[in-house]
Amino acid sequence: MILPPFFGINSPYDEDFIKEVIFTYLANDTLTYSDPKPIVSVSYEAIDILTNKTPRPVSNISFLAIDTISLPLLSSGINLTYNSFDICTYDPPPTVPEITNFTLTDVNDQEINFSWSTPYNNRCDITEYILQYSDCFLSKTLAENSDIIISENSDTIIGEHYRDNCNYQEYDRRKILIENHDRLQANTQLFITEQSSGIGVINNLLMQDLVNNQPYIFRIAAVNCVGTGEFGYSDILIPYGPVHEYCDIKLFLQPNSTNDISVSLQDYSCREKDSEEIAGVTVSTESQFGAGSLYFDGVYTALPAPATYSHIRVDHNSGVTLEDWSLYGDFTIELWIRPDNTYANDTIISAYTQYDDNYNSANNNHWRLRRTSNDLEFILNINEYYDEDPYYFSASMTLRADNVDLPTTDFTHIAVSRFDGVARLYVSGILYDTEEFSHKVNISGNIMIIGGNQGSYYDVSDTFGIGRGAITEPYIGYIDDIMISNSARYSKSSIIPDKYQETADCDGCGGYTIAATSVSIGDEFIP
Repeated sequence: MILPPFFGINSPYDEDFIKEVIFTYLANDTLTYSDPKPIVSVSYEAIDILTNKTPRPVSNISFLAIDTISLPLLSSGINLTYNSFDICTYDPPPTVPEITNFTLTDVNDQEINFSWSTPYNNRCDITEYILQYSDCFLSKTLAENSDIIISENSDTIIGEHYRDNCNYQEYDRRKILIENHDRLQANTQLFITEQSSGIGVINNLLMQDLVNNQPYIFRIAAVNCVGTGEFGYSDILIPYGPVHEYCDIKLFLQPNSTNDISVSLQDYSCREKDSEEIAGVTVSTESQFGAGSLYFDGVYTALPAPATYSHIRVDHNSGVTLEDWSLYGDFTIELWIRPDNTYANDTIISAYTQYDDNYNSANNNHWRLRRTSNDLEFILNINEYYDEDPYYFSASMTLRADNVDLPTTDFTHIAVSRFDGVARLYVSGILYDTEEFSHKVNISGNIMIIGGNQGSYYDVSDTFGIGRGAITEPYIGYIDDIMISNSARYSKSSIIPDKYQETADCDGCGGYTIAATSVSIGDEFIP
């Protein structure tokens, strides 16, 4: 609406062209003549120009008003006042915001960090942003050819406008806080919870809990008092990171029998490693999952020689499994423990390269999970000798969780996981420490020890060759559901320790005996 119409000359306008303009123009020009000469005529010309550049670069409006007045001969002593008023008001109704575009899509492990532009609000304050993700490509391997998406079985999923044809689910509604109204300081960033309504004054959001190696399409739109604006779309984005499969498990002890230790030491991974209890390991009805757990009494027994403490020795069976206890690339070591004492100096699990009679001919490589008082630490150590140059290489890493009071009445989940060269230590799902360590830890010893510190002389201490070596730092308490994987199960800032849900299916895993292909333990196959 134009109220009143344009006055003056040269005032054309196109109402269809002026779509996003709000301006008011008032020209108040006053000229007063005092005691003019009777023989004088006066002409007054007022030129008023307004240019509005706010709405769009192409929507510049110039308004020219020319007002002329001529005065005839006047009598002496006359005062004359001339007022010129030019008013132009255009007040169209507000519309939805313009398109919101992603300016940053930083893809990581199980998360994507988004930033987006602030669109023109179209005469009504933006109140929130809506972020959604597609569900039409999940669990499919995609290849993008222009706008045509092809699945792994070569079926065309969506045609030319696949973004518009997808179904979308809401991930977050980001509320907008008005800085002056809510008394926020500049550049304030407010915490938002995952997959819930958030508030903030910056255009940024970290999406988490995404499925690795699954493709997603995201879209975002601003909302004002009129409604939701046009969505802006991302490319196909695929978070990278650990994908855990059953074949990655290299050891899985799930002690479910409460009366037969040999049954509770059965390896339910596809590798079927042999385990043996030494010097007083028993089964108990106390457990985190399943029927029972393993109990280590920590008693020092002298016979048969050598004297040692209770522990479990696990053979890598490399002739069948084609692997050893070395830690290459990604890995996960996890278990549930319930110690008898909150404070102790003990080792929970360990694996060492063994010395022989010639000290310098062997390598001091090892890894172990241990406690010192109420501090928990995981150690990786490399100390290798070579026959060629370089002759010697040494590296070490220690992950620490200080002042962790492990309860004696409940089981606590402990996990060490390395992904993409970064190792992490978790206790009860909380990430306590992170270190970069990409070196291979070569372990040539056949045996891994559960319940104590193996040390480099375990084999040598087996004086009579009866498969019983001497350990130190014995652990006293319960251990349940021990799993070692050659992939990273965890790599986030926090995890939720849970049962492993995948069923026992060793087909295609490799490195197992024929009998292992028929392994099935029913509903109890969960750690």
